[in-house]
Amino acid sequence: MKFIYIALFLIGHTCLATQETEPIKINMINALHLEGDTFDNVTYGHDIMFLFWNSSSYHDRMFKGSAWNMLATEKDKWVKSNQEIIIGEMDCGLEKNKFFCTNFIAFNISNLTYPYIAYSHNNERFKRYNGSMEYPALTSFLYEYFERNCALNRKWCTEKHLEILQQFEKLPLQEKLQKAMEHQKHTDEKVEEFEKWRAELHNIFDKRLRELQDWTLEQDEIGRIMKMIIRKGYVEEQIHDEMDEFRKEAYTRIQHEKQQEEEQQLAIANEEL
Repeated sequence: MKFIYIALFLIGHTCLATQETEPIKINMINALHLEGDTFDNVTYGHDIMFLFWNSSSYHDRMFKGSAWNMLATEKDKWVKSNQEIIIGEMDCGLEKNKFFCTNFIAFNISNLTYPYIAYSHNNERFKRYNGSMEYPALTSFLYEYFERNCALNRKWCTEKHLEILQQFEKLPLQEKLQKAMEHQKHTDEKVEEFEKWRAELHNIFDKRLRELQDWTLEQDEIGRIMKMIIRKGYVEEQIHDEMDEFRKEAYTRIQHEKQQEEEQQLAIANEEL
């Protein structure tokens, strides 16, 4: 009987040890595959970190399949305020990507060897990541550069945001909720006020446009009547001669006014000296 108890005790401890040492399962996802021909369309408007690598290199394959895919898997853990951030990769070992990889002009790539990383926030010009390629360094950079919500990363807080944040954090939950709702209500009211103003402005514009169109039509009709009276009462040669004389007089007047203006400016300049 004593032997049975000891056996059961050992079996129980073996089961517990097995449960305690069971490995954690992580469902890895692949980084977004990018191609040179569609790169701009896929990445425009997104925050992005992407990897230049070469699938013919064992070292590159290991890095891409481990650290980089893990970064893609856990990106939402490090950047909570932007679920649309892209962790991408471009295989420069593929023939279809070679032109893009060798002609990337955002930064100097002439002396670089794969793998290396480019990143961009809010469509800014791409920059080259110069930090460590170790996973903790990559996650730290992802957080520090792309997590720009002041509540989650105070590095990106303005002085005004910090002041509001410090006051807001001291409030109990009920007051926090009330403040947040009042803030949203105030914002919505401002937007609604602007939309009303824009609608009124649009109506005024439409009214003035219609008035201008009606006035222009009337003026054009009067102009046609005037021209017809002139053509009806005078021969073409006489009309042309009068027009030439009118142009000469107008040109002479304009030149005279221009000369007077230049003389006045010169006189003012001499007085200032």
